[in-house]
Amino acid sequence: MRKPGMDKLITKSEDSRGVGPAVLDAWLPPKTGRRVLLVEGEKDSTSAAASDLLQQLARQNTVTLGENDDLLSALPFDSDQFDLVVCAFVSGSSKVGSETLQEIGRILKPDGELLIMDYLVPGSRLHGKKADRLRDAGEYINSWMRLRNPRHRCFLDQDSWERLLRNGQWDIKKMATQDVTMEFGAWASFYAPDDLNRLRLRAMLIQAPEKAHAFLTPLMSGDRIAFRMSEIFILATKE
Repeated sequence: MRKPGMDKLITKSEDSRGVGPAVLDAWLPPKTGRRVLLVEGEKDSTSAAASDLLQQLARQNTVTLGENDDLLSALPFDSDQFDLVVCAFVSGSSKVGSETLQEIGRILKPDGELLIMDYLVPGSRLHGKKADRLRDAGEYINSWMRLRNPRHRCFLDQDSWERLLRNGQWDIKKMATQDVTMEFGAWASFYAPDDLNRLRLRAMLIQAPEKAHAFLTPLMSGDRIAFRMSEIFILATKE
């Protein structure tokens, strides 16, 4: 069950530019002297809302790190240094685990906050055939991502994020998700795949298994195709 007061904000279009600023304004009201660490992951196509939020954060007292495994396992800062740590789309390029969250907790001040922004895939903490199909769909989408970018690691499902935070003694204060629309041509071209892999990417999207297809909801118009991804925003504090 969700904790009382947890927000569930769902929008249906990448053009909903109010979500990012709303997260910053409602969840993180202005605070004099707030020191922010922004850890950036894959340089990929983010929604307008996420881009707006990152731009606003960059105008604060922000230190920015390009994300990699070494940084996340041993951040180059003393303990109790930051009021806010933002992990922006890190799961695609680094394994996110308990050690990651422990290291982030170390550099946060006692009343500090963690803001996670990332992409989701289907999944479930439950047991049974339906849950298995959702997990299979998540694995399929991550495999699809690796065909596009061989260095892609693993997008998580929402249950996995919640379980990871809870097991690490983090208290989830706010959570929001939004659907974003991706244009396949621009998305596929980002990592400049060869013609054969581009055809494979297109085929895997169109011919995706039922649960993966329902999640991505590919839509064709002439020779163009679009699909859906989901972004998640989580604000948490150490218990």
